[in-house]
Amino acid sequence: AEGTPSPPGEAAEAQPSAVEGYAAPAAVQYRELVKKIWLAFWRTPQYNYNRGMLNFALALFQGLAYLRVDTSTQTGLFAACSVQYQALLFLGVSNMNAVLSIIAQEKAVFCRERAAKMYTAWWYSLAYLPVELLYQMASCSVFLITWYWLVGLKSQLGSFFFWWLALLLYTFTLHSFGVVAGHLLPDVQTARTVANAGNVLWTLFGGFVIPFGQFPIFWRFLYYVSPLSWAFQSVLVSQYYCEGPNCPLVWVLDPANPEQHMQIPIWEYLRTYFGADPDRMWPGLGVLLAMIIFFRSVAVLALQFVSHQKR
Repeated sequence: AEGTPSPPGEAAEAQPSAVEGYAAPAAVQYRELVKKIWLAFWRTPQYNYNRGMLNFALALFQGLAYLRVDTSTQTGLFAACSVQYQALLFLGVSNMNAVLSIIAQEKAVFCRERAAKMYTAWWYSLAYLPVELLYQMASCSVFLITWYWLVGLKSQLGSFFFWWLALLLYTFTLHSFGVVAGHLLPDVQTARTVANAGNVLWTLFGGFVIPFGQFPIFWRFLYYVSPLSWAFQSVLVSQYYCEGPNCPLVWVLDPANPEQHMQIPIWEYLRTYFGADPDRMWPGLGVLLAMIIFFRSVAVLALQFVSHQKR
C-alpha cells in the first residue's frame, strides 16, 4: 500500500543509491561493468587476435633481421639500440591505434547508458583497467618471449623481466593516450590524426633519432614529456650499465684521428652519445606510471563532461 513504510533494512540500502542518483551501488556498478567489458573484449576477437598476431610477426621479423647483433662494433651497437627503440615505438603505436576503433564502437553505447544513469564515468573507466591490463600482459609476453632472445640481449632473467615491465608500461601509456583522444575528440578519424601527430613528436624527441645533447635548448622540454624517451633510457640502462675493469668494449672511431679506431666501454659510449643515466632506470618507469594515471584521469573527465552527440 502507498502508506505502508518500508522495512528499515530496505530503506538503508535504498538511500545511498537514491542519493547518488544511480540504480546500483558503486561496487555493483564496477562488478557488472568489468563483466560487460570482459565480454565485449571476448566477443571482439579481431581486436586481440590481430594485435597478438601482429606482435608475434613483428617479433619474428625483427628478431631474424637483427639476429644476435654484435655489439663489439659501433655499427652493431647502434643496430642493437635501434631495434630496441623500434620495438617500443611500433608496439606503442599499434596499441594506440587499435584502441581507437574500440572506443568508437563503445562511445555511443556509453552515452545512452550514461543518460539512463546506469553507472558513473569513473567506474566505467576503472573497469577497463583490469581487463585491458590482462590482454596487454599477454600481448607483451607473446612479443618479448619471441623477440628478446633472438636479438641477443642480456641473458639474465632480471633484465628480461625489466624489459617486459618497461614494454608493458610504455604500451599501456600509449593505449591510455589513445583512450583520451578517443573520448575528447568527436570521431575516430580526428582522434587518430591527433594521436599520431602527438606520437610523431614523441618519436622525434625520444632521444634516438636526435640524441638529447643535440636538441636546441628551447625544445628539450619535449624530450622530458615523451614517454618513449623514458622507456628507451630505462631499457638502455638495464641492458648496458656496467662499471669496472671487465665491462664489454666497443670499437669506435677515434675523435682525434678519424682514420683510426679505439676501444672504449659500451656504457661509456652510450652515456656520452645518448646521455644514458643509471639514475633514470627505475624513475623512468615511475614517470610512465604517472603518465598512465594522468591520461586515465583526463579520460574520466572527458567521459563525464565532453559529449559530441547532436540532439
